[in-house]
Amino acid sequence: MKIKVPIDISVIIPHRDTPKLLNRLLDSIPLLSNIEVIVVDNSVESLQRTDLTRSAIILYSDLNGGAGRARNIGIDAANGRWLLFADADDYFVEDAFKEIFNYTSSLCDIIYFEMESINDSTGERANRGELYTRLVQDYLRDARNELNLRLYFDSPCSKLISSTFIKKHKLRYDECVAANDVFFSISSGYFAKSVQAVSFPLYVATERSNSLTKRADYVALKSRLLVKLKVNSFFKKNGLPEYQQSVAYFLYKSLSFGPHSFFQFLFYVLKAKQNPFVGYKNWLKTLNKNS
Repeated sequence: MKIKVPIDISVIIPHRDTPKLLNRLLDSIPLLSNIEVIVVDNSVESLQRTDLTRSAIILYSDLNGGAGRARNIGIDAANGRWLLFADADDYFVEDAFKEIFNYTSSLCDIIYFEMESINDSTGERANRGELYTRLVQDYLRDARNELNLRLYFDSPCSKLISSTFIKKHKLRYDECVAANDVFFSISSGYFAKSVQAVSFPLYVATERSNSLTKRADYVALKSRLLVKLKVNSFFKKNGLPEYQQSVAYFLYKSLSFGPHSFFQFLFYVLKAKQNPFVGYKNWLKTLNKNS
């Protein structure tokens, strides 16, 4: 009788139209029986098993569902004790999983790792991972920084999350055009009973000119604003008003789409019962960073 090996880790990957980059990511994941790889595809032309360089479970999502819906489908299908989220255009460092398996017996809900970043075109170092690495290092230096680690580490990547914990709190990604992962990351950090941080750069986040993070059209800007308002409301509801972030940047950027867009964005802010100038001390910093 063949003994079924328990799944320690389910790697969940949303994918759309980048099979070459996806295979780079897949090649950074070892072929082990206790690792389950789930690719949730919503490409124009459906991904086939023959397109992949290694075995993986391929599921499908509709074209309009976005990465958030793809990740939710992956959560529902996952069998692993731990979930590990990755973007199809990123990849894991060498020996990443050797390091991960040092922590799979942890009783924590979330285990945070450092993150590296490169520009995919030039190969030069980029800054996408700097914030997350700094949060890990600050916490390891001083445990009083734990809340910052939990609430500012707003990427779903470079962390292990207990699947039992996700199911207990019914955590889901927002199914929106942009910033689908922010509320999931912040709310999971808030609800986690215990967390751990590891000084090891597990994951490489790539920077590409045509990636979703660079998208700056009206639809993407609106999506990010609505997520920001949702996050701020969450902080306010849970007695953490000091963690609310500025929305003035979004009001400013909406002007480039005309006065109607500005007043529509202002309406969203006021409807959410939020001060348009919340976090105003940092809004210029946000403007400079995103310009």
